[in-house]
Order: sequence, then structure tokens, then C-alpha cells
Amino acid sequence: MINKILMKGSLVICLFTITACGPQGEPDLSSSCTLNGNGLGKCEFMNSGTAEGSMCTSFSVEKFDTSQVEGVDDSLFRIGTGTGLVLASTDSLCSGLVAPGDIREREKSLFFKDEAGRSLTPYEFCDTSSNYEDYWQFGLTPPENSWTDFCSIIIY
Repeated sequence: MINKILMKGSLVICLFTITACGPQGEPDLSSSCTLNGNGLGKCEFMNSGTAEGSMCTSFSVEKFDTSQVEGVDDSLFRIGTGTGLVLASTDSLCSGLVAPGDIREREKSLFFKDEAGRSLTPYEFCDTSSNYEDYWQFGLTPPENSWTDFCSIIIY
């Protein structure tokens, strides 16, 4: 009799443990991020799922290929400094644990390297003020450009 009670009690405890440890839902994380010219990344992480979760984002900056723009001569017009067309962050920006239905804001100073491995800020990589001496030489005022006029920010 006692053996039957212990067996049934053990079975109930095992079933309870198995069902309690089963799937508890899934996180559904998304992010909305920005990056400034000094490399400060800011993200808002949202979890619309039914379980807590976390995620990380990485950033890169890509120069537009000026050879594709009609009338632009690469030898006369330089976009920023650095080597290559891609500047990649050496670190990620992570959310930490985000509860279901919650939002987490994170910001972090990121470091970037060009294709030759040199450290640059996104501004240095994309700024066109290096061309201003050409304008001043002819007595012209250079146009006001944002560093993002010639580069795009890729968040992945």
C-alpha cells in the first residue's frame, strides 16, 4: 500500500517537474538603433515575445561607391580617410536580458577599424572636409555636407 502511494506520488512529482520545465514561450526581440559620427551607438531593444531574451547588434559604415555617380572623378573627390569602402565596429551593443513586453535602452562608445586595420571614427571615415582645400583654392565656399551624405550606416 505504501509502495503504491510512493509510486503514485513520485509519478505526480515527475510529471509536474517535466511540465514545469517545458517550453515557457519564446522571446521576440527587435531593435531600433542610431550611430553618431564619434562612434556612439544607441539602441532601444523591445521584446514582444512571451519569454525573456537578449540580443546584440553590430554596426558598420559603408562609403557610397563614387564611381557610380555620373560626373564624379575619384582622383579629385575624396570621401574621408581610411582604406576601403567599409568601416566595421570591433564590438557589439547588447541588450542584456529583456523581459516580455519590456523595452531596454542601451548606449555604448564603439570602436571602428577600416579595411587596413586602422582605428577611425565614422566621421573621419566619411567626412568630405578633406576636399575643402580644393574649394578654397578657387575662392569658393565649400558646401555643407553631413558625414552621412556619402556613407550609410549598416546595423546587423
